[in-house]
Amino acid sequence: MTAIKRQFVDGPFGQIHVRVAQCKGPTNEPPLVMLHMFPQSGRNFVDVMPLLAERRTVIAPDFPGFGESDPPLRQISAEQYAGAIWAVLEKLDIESGPVDLFGIHAGAKLAVEATAQKHNAVRRLALCSAAILTPEEVAEYWAVLRKIPLDRAGSRFETFWKMQADYLGPDAPLDLIAMLFQEMQRGGESYHWGHAAVFDYNELCLERVRSLEHPI
Repeated sequence: MTAIKRQFVDGPFGQIHVRVAQCKGPTNEPPLVMLHMFPQSGRNFVDVMPLLAERRTVIAPDFPGFGESDPPLRQISAEQYAGAIWAVLEKLDIESGPVDLFGIHAGAKLAVEATAQKHNAVRRLALCSAAILTPEEVAEYWAVLRKIPLDRAGSRFETFWKMQADYLGPDAPLDLIAMLFQEMQRGGESYHWGHAAVFDYNELCLERVRSLEHPI
């Protein structure tokens, strides 16, 4: 099975951590770039990357401020998060494309924006739970996902654990819940910036989806 190699490349907000599973044999498939949800990282894909790499090279960057990537100095936009994808691919010398993009949750929206930024560099997209929300739904989600202040009782971390346990369901292995819980904490005090960016991008994302000619 293909091993995952990890490396850092220079990005617009500091170094970006990226996982690469290089396809060993001949392939006619373009690289697949996998984009994580917030506040998570490319670690979410480590089990599936070697399987997909039997047919193609698979790349999973950590967005700026998540996983092991350097954080920006201030909150950035969805457009800037998406631009960081192209910075990674340029450093990996495959920026010219085409690539396929897979995104889950916020990563799905950022896959849309990345495609809008470089139409010819993307062949097709796969979007999982690309939530296009009403203003009322954005407010409802933001009430849950806005920053939880630190306190001595550890309320933030209790909420993080419960959030992952509820998301995965009662039969989820505890080590999986623990892994996702750990990744949620790595965003530090700016962990909520990713959600803020994609919520602000919500209406524009729908416009972008309508304008794309790519298979989705």
